[in-house]
Amino acid sequence: MAEPIRSSLAGIRIGAPALADLLGRWPAGDGALYRLLALRIARLADTGELSPGLRLPPERELAVALSVSRNTVAAAYQLLRDEGMAESRQGAGTRITPHRTTPAAVHRANGFFSGMLESTTMAADLTASIVDCAPQVATALTDPASVAGPGDMRAVLQTSGYFPHGLPVLREVIADHLTRRLGLPSTPEQVMVTTGSQQALDLVIRTEVLPGQPVAVEDPTFPGVLDTLHRCGASVIGIAADGGADPARVAHVLRTHRPALVYLIPTHHNPTGLVMPAGQRQRITALAAANPETVFVDDMTLAELPLRDGAPPPPLAAYADRGAGDNLVTVGSLSKIYWGGLRIGWIRASSGLVGRLAAAKAAADLGSPAFWQLIAAGMLADRHDEILKWRGEWLRPRYEALTQALGTRLPQWSWPVPDGGPTLWVRLPRCDPGTPADGGAFAQAALRRGIAVVPGRLLSASDRDGASEHIRLAFTQPPEVLVRAVDTLAGLLSGHPGGGDETAGAQHGRPGAVVGHEQLLAGQVKQPPLSSGQAGVVAAEIPDRDLTHHRAGWGYLLQQGRRDLAGAAGGARAAQLVHEQVTARQVHPLPVVGVIAGRLDKAEARCHRGRRHVKLRARQVHCQQTPRLGSRGRASRHQERLAVR
Repeated sequence: MAEPIRSSLAGIRIGAPALADLLGRWPAGDGALYRLLALRIARLADTGELSPGLRLPPERELAVALSVSRNTVAAAYQLLRDEGMAESRQGAGTRITPHRTTPAAVHRANGFFSGMLESTTMAADLTASIVDCAPQVATALTDPASVAGPGDMRAVLQTSGYFPHGLPVLREVIADHLTRRLGLPSTPEQVMVTTGSQQALDLVIRTEVLPGQPVAVEDPTFPGVLDTLHRCGASVIGIAADGGADPARVAHVLRTHRPALVYLIPTHHNPTGLVMPAGQRQRITALAAANPETVFVDDMTLAELPLRDGAPPPPLAAYADRGAGDNLVTVGSLSKIYWGGLRIGWIRASSGLVGRLAAAKAAADLGSPAFWQLIAAGMLADRHDEILKWRGEWLRPRYEALTQALGTRLPQWSWPVPDGGPTLWVRLPRCDPGTPADGGAFAQAALRRGIAVVPGRLLSASDRDGASEHIRLAFTQPPEVLVRAVDTLAGLLSGHPGGGDETAGAQHGRPGAVVGHEQLLAGQVKQPPLSSGQAGVVAAEIPDRDLTHHRAGWGYLLQQGRRDLAGAAGGARAAQLVHEQVTARQVHPLPVVGVIAGRLDKAEARCHRGRRHVKLRARQVHCQQTPRLGSRGRASRHQERLAVR
């Protein structure tokens, strides 16, 4: 085996939620889930995203994070060991085996972008707010002469094509757009063109933030900026902002941490869609004036996507006094209005900062494509209002379809009513007052039904305000797709069949695990939780070869409580629960081989009684028709397997 290039991250442990984020849409392919899981982990190791020596999460923790059975994770780890990708030692866990990679390949990526790197097809992708190309834009791209004169096109083609600051004509048009339409007086010298707003944020952060410096962001916020901050080594500080950034909290962070940069989305906040009132904008601008060493970034990417009538307040920099505001930076883009593939964004800042940013961009890509900048200048100057009107008529029916479907099928879900933007910030209901909802587990289960959503933790810098209880839903899919997606999500919560635990593939309606910590039977009624002395794991995995012979009503048991089976009482309680399900006709009494209603597949637990351990191994029980719990040779067999050692 090749000697690895040593990484400073080797030997550390990755948590189960962090690994779940990196795994992305791992269950969306065809085949057994454990194989898909092992394949994805191996691919992350090959690319260096999982460094040599990295300790993988324990089987139980990863199973909970992925909302699968422990046996699925155990089988995946065993497959990795068989392929030489991982090794396990008693007491030391499972680690990635050494392979050749560089330290630069290992990064702290936010899992938000992992779906964009995969070629899997989902029934409904509600993660990225990717918009259709506006017809006016399609016409301009296929017929450039419709927006640019022959002389202008020839003039651009006769240049070198390298414009780190941006094509001069586009800089002039953007400055005019900011001045006339958005209320922010600007000159071309204050404008720089970028390859989308994501590059704009990346340039600002890499230019103005050193590794280890604190950076304040709203919490929740755009996950793309969190990814960029993690990659540059910044120390991210979250400011609670479910209802918008509170200037008092911003002032407290400025006094306490002295951040190098503050990132805000005051207009159509991502993900809540709210708008910061004009009074709060004035107070934020005053804080910027009092803290000139801190850069304040105003992200206006979604500012021109209103969901109701009325113009929002102007950008933060519009409230600065004349001659002030050198530390106020405005970022914008055409991606959400025109088309993401156009890749045109901009930065509006002081001329000095624009010069530093242009130098960084020249080193990165020498400048964005010049010819597309010319086409964008023609559309922004002459057709922007027409495109904006079309985009509003395109977006609002999708918002109405999603919210109406959620209100009908999932009335227990809640979200702040957005003023604009293409996303909803949805809070999932709690199972009980003391148990918060798990957006990550819900997102994993939804993936196995063909629906991709963003778990709230990916948008949170700190999760101090329960971001993990949220999911983000983008409503850029066609209305009929959004309605079907909500139907699927509603079935996921109500326990309708689907989301099998052992296989994945195109048949997203297969029977199997649902989601959460309280579901007992696929498609059946919830049982009350076990007491602390009886709580247990009732494993209910069916081999891949058997799944085709099962249907929703056959009701094989799922995990209950996700805790260790506590002694013989737990086994007796499990048998009692199965008997109740069968007699209530919640389990189909067909002659099948399984666990009393499915199969107890080597459920194993230990109970500490002083220095003694009780080890329970429940073996397969054959049942024909309705099982008789007192019958020797059927249910009573698993009681006989109890052995006190």
